[in-house]
Amino acid sequence: MSDEAPRHVAPIGQKVFAGSIWMITLRFTTRLIGLVSTAIVARILAQEDYGVMTMAVAVLGFILLITDSGVEQAVIRHQAPERKHYDTAWTANIISGLIVGVVLFIVAPYLADFYREPRVEIVVQVIAISPIIGGLTNIGIAEMKREMRFDTFFRFSMSFRFISVFATIAAAIIFRNYWALVIGELTSQSLRVLFSYTFHPYRPRFSLQAFKELWSFSALNIVKNIGAGLTGLADKFTVGRIFDSASVGIYGMSNSLAAMINHEVVAPLFQSLYPGYSKIMHDRKRLARAYIKVVGTICTISIPVGLGFTAVSENFVTVVLGSKWENIVSVLQIMSVVHMIIAISNTPGAIIISLGRIDLVAIAAWMRFAIIAVTLYFVIPLGDLHAIAYARGLPPLLLLILWINLPLFLIREHHYGQIMIKIIRPLLIGLAMFFLVRFLHLDTVTPIISLILDASVGILFYTAATYGVWRLSGRPDGLEEELISRLPAKLRVILAPR
Repeated sequence: MSDEAPRHVAPIGQKVFAGSIWMITLRFTTRLIGLVSTAIVARILAQEDYGVMTMAVAVLGFILLITDSGVEQAVIRHQAPERKHYDTAWTANIISGLIVGVVLFIVAPYLADFYREPRVEIVVQVIAISPIIGGLTNIGIAEMKREMRFDTFFRFSMSFRFISVFATIAAAIIFRNYWALVIGELTSQSLRVLFSYTFHPYRPRFSLQAFKELWSFSALNIVKNIGAGLTGLADKFTVGRIFDSASVGIYGMSNSLAAMINHEVVAPLFQSLYPGYSKIMHDRKRLARAYIKVVGTICTISIPVGLGFTAVSENFVTVVLGSKWENIVSVLQIMSVVHMIIAISNTPGAIIISLGRIDLVAIAAWMRFAIIAVTLYFVIPLGDLHAIAYARGLPPLLLLILWINLPLFLIREHHYGQIMIKIIRPLLIGLAMFFLVRFLHLDTVTPIISLILDASVGILFYTAATYGVWRLSGRPDGLEEELISRLPAKLRVILAPR
């Protein structure tokens, strides 16, 4: 795709780790900017405004997911993609975006009737423009990911997100209702398309020449996406149907804040790991080592974030969202743990798809949907948001042990004990951190001081305990080793003497 002279190429392991760091940094930076935006906008808008937007976005996300053919992933997985592959993927995305937009516009009145919320109709019809715009995004961004140039991808993503935050805040000040969130969404999509052509020189053309070649992967991807989409939509549809818009706003805000564990850890890792796994899929031992290391990395990050967020949620909500959102705390605490479990359970997806077994990912998605559908059948009569939040976490929890070990079974590297250690070790340290933070919590200081103190105690304890256990365990290969290896030489000698 490029006529440039070959450059020095770093080892895949280094590129995967560096890419993971770039993507996690991107997500956390995005979340930080988003939290600033939320802290301002949440004080202006009512909970029911977020409820209306949650109803609309839930449907948008579902339709986008089930119409995602996965052609971009197929291109990234391809060993030697040509212009015809990139152009076909771009054309397929445009067609998909048009289909989603038209479907959303048509179903909008029926959704309003289903939710018993008339404002949903016009919001969904306007939001329908978003996927049509998004489908025009330059497919060169996929090439950027495939070549693991995540530093450039970081700059690209930050450029349009940063500007769209200001647009959302400005709209909230002007309109003071849910239209601010709609304007923010449309601004973000429009800028993403614009900057995609600014940051990458590739200029795609309309073509479906390689459609048949990419379709074998894409067909199963659609089946997988329908199952995953139904699983993700089931609880939101249930809440929207049986509760008022304010309660939907409570559930939506709790889910959005808690989902940062999954979206800001596993999602960015997937974008860097998928091309990395694809390049070493024929070396089974190397693949097994990489996967075990990734499981350890995700657990080391997601468990303390999930349990820590649960521990400080009361002060976090008061400081960031304001006192009018204090009624979301109990739901937020549940959702933080739920999304911690989801983050860990989503880890095997990238390697299983890289092995060409997307059929297994599809089966797992439909199994999760079956579990949550049955669970919701029994909890709906309770009419309790908390029960529905618990139901959201049951499918990944029940399948966790089987699913997390499946990649090792597929590549015939049976290091199951190592996988369990990678989960249990940070879980025990995380639980100790949670109880320590709660035990030392002070109610006699202001919420912001209390939040800073609690967060500091949690971070210091978890970091020190993780480092101590790593040293006592003989310094196994993992995130700790990678991070220490990137410190200045004098610090490396102190922390990891030979």
